[in-house]
Amino acid sequence: MNNGRYSTEQYKQKQAEKVDRLYGPVLQHEKTCECCGAGFIFEGRIKTKEFSKAKYCSRSCANNRQK
Repeated sequence: MNNGRYSTEQYKQKQAEKVDRLYGPVLQHEKTCECCGAGFIFEGRIKTKEFSKAKYCSRSCANNRQK
């Protein structure tokens, strides 16, 4: 049906550029842990829910978030 146009490299590149415009490119961001105050690297897009939810450096800090 689609005559193979959705599997071409040109189409894939165009779609990747569209996603980068909407959510920002995938980059490494340095954030500070809310529990222990240590810095950690978050790799992802800046305009996503995942970026705003990344608050802790590790699973143990996330589990020990009571003060």
